[in-house]
Amino acid sequence: HGKKGVLNFKSSQKLNCDALSDEKIDEYAVLLAEHGFVGRDISNLVITLVQSAYANPNFELTEEAIHKIIHEQVDKKKMEKGFAQKKKSVLEQTIDKERKFFEFQQHNEQLIKE
Repeated sequence: HGKKGVLNFKSSQKLNCDALSDEKIDEYAVLLAEHGFVGRDISNLVITLVQSAYANPNFELTEEAIHKIIHEQVDKKKMEKGFAQKKKSVLEQTIDKERKFFEFQQHNEQLIKE
C-alpha cells in the first residue's frame, strides 16, 4: 500500500502513475465496458501499461501514453469482434447450405420412392 498514484513493484522501484486521476479511471472504465472488455482484456491492458512504464526512463506513465495504449487496445478489441462476427457469419452460411442440401436430398429420395 503506497500513496495514491504510486504502484509498488519492487521495494526500490515505484511506478509514477499520477496521470491516472479518479476521473480518468472512471472515463476509461466506461470506455472499456462499452467495448465489452473482460478480465483477460483488462489484464493484457495492464501488462501493456506496465511495459510502457518500464520503457520510460523515469519509470512513469504519462497521460499521453495511457490514452494511446487504451485506445489501441479498444481498436484491437473492435477488430477482434469484427473477425468473430465474420467467422460466425461464414459458419451460419455453411450450416444453412448444409441444411438446404440435406432437405434437397430428402426431397429427391421421396420422389424416387413415389
